[in-house]
Amino acid sequence: MSARHSADSQRGIPRKNFRKSGIDPWKNPSENALRSTAMTESSRGTSSPESGSHTRGDGRPLWPQRFRPAMLIGSVATSALAILGIRTVGESWRIEDPLVTAGYCGGSLLMTMIALGLLREAGFRYLGLSGKIRTLRNPSYGNGVSIPTTSILIPFLIISLIAGACYGATASLGWFIGAEETLLPNGRDSRAGAIYMATLATLASTLALFLASIRIKTVVSIYSGGIERYSHRRILLSNKVSRIFVEWGDITHVDGRIIDSFQNPGIDIHTSPVIEREERTPHDEEHKIALMAHVLVTEPNTLFALLKRLHENPDDRALVSEADAAELLRPPTLRQRFRAARGGMCQGV
Repeated sequence: MSARHSADSQRGIPRKNFRKSGIDPWKNPSENALRSTAMTESSRGTSSPESGSHTRGDGRPLWPQRFRPAMLIGSVATSALAILGIRTVGESWRIEDPLVTAGYCGGSLLMTMIALGLLREAGFRYLGLSGKIRTLRNPSYGNGVSIPTTSILIPFLIISLIAGACYGATASLGWFIGAEETLLPNGRDSRAGAIYMATLATLASTLALFLASIRIKTVVSIYSGGIERYSHRRILLSNKVSRIFVEWGDITHVDGRIIDSFQNPGIDIHTSPVIEREERTPHDEEHKIALMAHVLVTEPNTLFALLKRLHENPDDRALVSEADAAELLRPPTLRQRFRAARGGMCQGV
């Protein structure tokens, strides 16, 4: 028995099921997908500029996860400010100054959220296989694997806005009541500065309330017979639910692209049947189902590679019916993804 097979056996993962199909989940799936995509585009002659396909032929992932040292430094610096703010909170609590305490609580929380956001932008995201990726059994489609929406983004924004609003409101109030310690920035310690901070606090509170009214839930389920996308969008008084299932045989091709100005990854499932208008989401088209990969809990390149592979290799589709099918979505390590983004080939885990 090889050392690699022995290690996998100790983890309780039956590699034989993956080997007989040609898929190795411990090998970077992005590499396989990129090769398949390059072959597909080559057979067509050129890639379609209208589709916005974002493919490379040099072995790098479609959406590189780069390590950004400047962002990491910013995260560390902001964390230090948050720690100093927490220390000030303790001091103001001891001298029984509730206004300053509330202000620095909001400021410290805001700095903490910014630090976490910068850490993510530095490249530290999708650290491993999410526990929310589950195997499931559907009475109509059989066994499969379910990939839900991440539940972090909107709460993260709401907390950040509330923290900023708390700091702005207390800073403004402190100036108007003539508090001994002002929370206004240097150069803004004036009536105009207090009104400006109050306005920002009001806007932040309003935006937080708006975000609280939004519910966007997407679940992508992969079966041996096809792909299902469940979408629930509630924005203020608008409430829309759609559930689309498309068989593998009805999929013409799978593309990856950048979907917006924030460089977020999206996966397009092109279909031969027409997608009914009432079932479409804003990014869908008549013959295209758009998967917003950046809002799902799985690493986008790994999901794209799996969908691409299953579409092009019918014999591999039974893998998603296995009890350990979630392992197909385990991403390479951060180090390997950073190396791949620098231009090297990402090796298997």
